[in-house]
Amino acid sequence: MLFISPPVSNLVSFPNTISIIGTYTLYPRPGRLKNFITTLRSDLDGSWYNKIGLRNSGINSVGYSFNKVISVHGFSKHEWNWLLLKASDKCPLSIELNLSCPNVEKISFDNLLRTDYRLIAKLGPIDPLVEGKRLFDLGIRTFHLCNSLPSASGAISGKKLLSYSLAAVEEFRKYFGNKVELIAGGGISSVKIAKLYLKLGANHLALGSMLLNPMNWYKVREIRKLCNDPYSSWNPL
Repeated sequence: MLFISPPVSNLVSFPNTISIIGTYTLYPRPGRLKNFITTLRSDLDGSWYNKIGLRNSGINSVGYSFNKVISVHGFSKHEWNWLLLKASDKCPLSIELNLSCPNVEKISFDNLLRTDYRLIAKLGPIDPLVEGKRLFDLGIRTFHLCNSLPSASGAISGKKLLSYSLAAVEEFRKYFGNKVELIAGGGISSVKIAKLYLKLGANHLALGSMLLNPMNWYKVREIRKLCNDPYSSWNPL
């Protein structure tokens, strides 16, 4: 299955793909457009930098989200549980737990509120298996590898993230075997790279920063051909 990650997924839908919308927090965090315009930039190798910092309109602004994944982030253990309740009310395909945005303080949890929806843990590129083992013990069975790379210049996505995400997919598959499902993203800019992720053990793929350049949108169709049909291989429960 092919997923489309934020921020492009909040603006554009691509046929036969699944959008991950968000990331949403419990309360609104104004300034998204300003931060997007003033901090988003790219370098010559195809990497992107930003300091958007999870600016968003809040989970209450989200309507029914059939066939979409809602990404959420809590700033306290209490907020995580409230977000799961509120996101579940939107009837999404699944709920993604954004546990690794480099531009905000990381808050995790010791247990999870029960939900009828599949939970996806989106992890950062630095030692993700450590967090993955802990979350597996809490019942998480789907992991999105990896989120942006932290740096003094802001969160880095695109080509510079590629080696980290490839290593993470290979490491998770070797450790967990077939006990988990892996969504691979980070630096996918061609069919060749997409095939490499699948060879290393990814079940699904996610496109993100590549799509910030509309000139790359035509590639979605070709990469989509490598993936299973939407929903046919994805049990939301």
